[in-house]
Amino acid sequence: MCWWTAYDCLKRGWRIWTWRLRIPHDDREAVRRQWRPFLDRAPQGKDFRERLERVLLPRFQAADQVATHYSHAYRGAYVLAYFLATVAVFVTLLGTLPFVPHDLRRG
Repeated sequence: MCWWTAYDCLKRGWRIWTWRLRIPHDDREAVRRQWRPFLDRAPQGKDFRERLERVLLPRFQAADQVATHYSHAYRGAYVLAYFLATVAVFVTLLGTLPFVPHDLRRG
């Protein structure tokens, strides 16, 4: 599960009902279904296809999950940075409005 969903929410826009709090990773069966065409084209030597599925598939899945997690974290971090920059500009502009007291003398 990935909790960095800011970019995903930004992509979905104003359709708030489609936002997700967590982004699930693909399970082993989903990855196996994606790999089925590749495994079907594998050479038919001894147990080569079974070894690909037994050795390479779990390692690919683990690496893919780590890469997906960090890509969401990276995108979420820059969305958060832009949001905080917008808040900082808004707070700065709020100080220039006429209804905010600008008396520098305290007392």
